Amino acid sequence: MMRRFFKRFLRWLGRSVYPPFLPFQGASVNGAERYLEDVWKDAPWYAALAHTGMAVVFNFLPILIIKKINLFAFLSTEDQERMILALMGSRIYFFRLLVYALRGNAFVAILRDPEVRKILPPSPPFNPPPPPTFESGQTQADQNQLQEADYVIIGSGAAGATIAKELAENNKDVLILEEGSWFRRPDFSEDLYGAIARMFRDFGVQAARGPSIFPVLEGRCVGGSTVINGAIIHRLPESVHAEWRSDAGIAERLPFEQLERHADAIEKELGIGANLEGLLDDLAVVSVLKAMGWDYNAMLRNAPGCQHSGRCLQGCPSGGKLSMENSFIPQALRSGARIATGRKALRLMMDGSVATGVTTENAEGGVSSYRARKAVILAGGTIQTPLILKRSGLGGPHVGRHFQSHLGVGTVGILNVSARSVEGPPQGIEIFPPDNRDVKLATQLLPPELLLARSPVMGQDLAELMRQCDRVSSWTGSVRSSAEGSVSPGLFGRASIEFSPSRQDMENLRYAVWQLCKLLFQLGAVRVFPGIAGIASEFKNPGEADQVLAASLDPKNYFMGVGHLFGTCRMGSDPALSVVGPDFRLHGKRNLYVADGSVFPTNLGVNPQLAIMTLARHCAHNIISDRS
Repeated sequence: MMRRFFKRFLRWLGRSVYPPFLPFQGASVNGAERYLEDVWKDAPWYAALAHTGMAVVFNFLPILIIKKINLFAFLSTEDQERMILALMGSRIYFFRLLVYALRGNAFVAILRDPEVRKILPPSPPFNPPPPPTFESGQTQADQNQLQEADYVIIGSGAAGATIAKELAENNKDVLILEEGSWFRRPDFSEDLYGAIARMFRDFGVQAARGPSIFPVLEGRCVGGSTVINGAIIHRLPESVHAEWRSDAGIAERLPFEQLERHADAIEKELGIGANLEGLLDDLAVVSVLKAMGWDYNAMLRNAPGCQHSGRCLQGCPSGGKLSMENSFIPQALRSGARIATGRKALRLMMDGSVATGVTTENAEGGVSSYRARKAVILAGGTIQTPLILKRSGLGGPHVGRHFQSHLGVGTVGILNVSARSVEGPPQGIEIFPPDNRDVKLATQLLPPELLLARSPVMGQDLAELMRQCDRVSSWTGSVRSSAEGSVSPGLFGRASIEFSPSRQDMENLRYAVWQLCKLLFQLGAVRVFPGIAGIASEFKNPGEADQVLAASLDPKNYFMGVGHLFGTCRMGSDPALSVVGPDFRLHGKRNLYVADGSVFPTNLGVNPQLAIMTLARHCAHNIISDRS
């Protein structure tokens, strides 16, 4: 009885809260009605509770916002729209956060409906190549028995996949442990809900806390975050490596010339190149950038078969992106490696200074042990790796400290022509303003659910935007943050992430938005949405862009995310100041290695995937030479 009542309540709440965010009466009620019910099936209970709680709170807000003793569900359409607009422009951070979160959820819920998606301009067609083939019986480890291998690798993302491939190709006995499942192209959905439910950690609600809330998206599947990123590639900058050379141990064990050779090999194997190479001069954005005197590049990407579907975040539907589940993991398995999916690493098994294995937990709470005869290699990423070490009582006082990141803020404009006719496909161009090298501007890939949620319009204005969202030009400003935060175990086995941007970070973010607004007008935008609270929500002429310079530096006024994570198990030769030595071994441990973004001593300032893979390959070759 209670279960039936709860299901009816969730359906009522869904159809009451989400459809009013759309301008089409009666549209997608089915998708919205079942959204919360499906979230309780597909998401961790704490994420489902958060979604439901937001909808319940929102239903009671009319009493505060428009002074009517009534639920949102029973307001007139006009009052509902008035309330949503009031909340979007509210001075109170909680109200703005609530309405934009619900607005995003509404589009995710509604655009699951194929009939509603027909309102959007059609996506460009693509012709999928044949999928990679391998024998599943030779790749999947028997997950019901104690497993042994010479080398046990925790994580299958950029670092773990690279190490597994290198070790396996050198005839090493390798077992990969992955917390998530293995999804292939037939599993990738066009709508964002499917990706969030299957491949994003914590149903996409993981966040860093500080003066405001910063979303922290992380892949939880075979291939890790490479499955849901934009495949943007940068080498480790020599200027960053020069900063590391202040530590003599790092300079000796990580010679830049050797790292460059590893990067060469990876670029060749993944067919890394610029998808816009040779096409830039035909794009209108290039003539604008030349006139402005800005440096620009065609983005390098590990997507040699990219067909510009715009679905990188949902998993590449064409197979043109060589994320790890589509490249290095199959290669490792064909060379004899094994993988056990659905296995969350709880803690490490130790015998004095020797790592002997890993204790894991499956989704049902069952515990299994995996023994390592020669070494355990942590490659769980900047958030998960320090949590494993902390649960194991290892690593010393610096584990989880020195959390570093890039801060990203987005700005959108509506052009009078197709955005792709001006700037080319998404993830195509990156720009480095000449007067601030800590800021990078780039074309941004957003699925329509997020693109529409970011535009502060309602009613028929929104209806027109939905029909013409191919005219929306979305750009991101990325800032190399100077701040440090922390990662520690939180409630229910989740990460507790603390982070507060510095004043310089916020000045750089404001500068990035200002430059993006100016750029969008130069590209022919007729409307620009800066995305900063406390100033006009929309600019209609270039002269208004200077309002950004007067915007507050309070992080609560910016919708920004934290990405490209580093430093929580930082490398150094002094055990008193670091977690991992320049040989990638945990200080004081003979055969316990860490080889992911957590070991980086400093912030990179560029997309880190190739740099992570470069150091991981270097680590693998150290292991091969030390233990051949």
